[in-house]
Amino acid sequence: MSDLDIETEIQAKGLTAPRITLADIVAEIQGTYYFTAEMGARMAIADEGATGTGPLADAGPLGLLTCCVLVLHNGFTVMGSSACASPENFDAEMGKKIALDKAIELIWPLLGYQLRDRLHGAIELRGSLETFTPGLPDVEKVSASVHEAWMESKRLKGVTTRKSEDGEELMAPYQGLSEKAKDLDRNSVRAVYAAIASAQQGNGEQVNVG
Repeated sequence: MSDLDIETEIQAKGLTAPRITLADIVAEIQGTYYFTAEMGARMAIADEGATGTGPLADAGPLGLLTCCVLVLHNGFTVMGSSACASPENFDAEMGKKIALDKAIELIWPLLGYQLRDRLHGAIELRGSLETFTPGLPDVEKVSASVHEAWMESKRLKGVTTRKSEDGEELMAPYQGLSEKAKDLDRNSVRAVYAAIASAQQGNGEQVNVG
């Protein structure tokens, strides 16, 4: 089953809770680099940094191992590879496609953990908080500012679009977002406010938690 088939089935079943989509993964990729193990070995030898047990003249099999390195916007890297058992079947483009798919598979759990950690933090810290310690700015105003800052950080990374699981464009003015999309920013602000309230409670200060 392809990613498109899975996405179609998820939408058909009405599963609209926050999740990671292929579009989310693609949006996190800053650069894509392909090379074969033979190319890597030759570059290493040129830099006098190669190690191994066989002469490069006998390194034909290294040319059958295709590697794909993905550089994410935060600087983290993942690598997928594709090995061909029969030299006669080697196809450079097919090798790149398989290596890319395997590299992308490594990003799914990373973003999944990131999303779950964010959702868990919102649930654990938010509780029933709707009002917070005196002096803290209004949640809605801060949420709008947080959203603008988020969009600016994405633009600086070259990202111009980011859609929600419902297909809504999130890189748009806060005022024009749906309530569901606004809740992403509101929950972040509430989590921070809850953490502040928790810290103040730890210091013995009186906190209004609503």
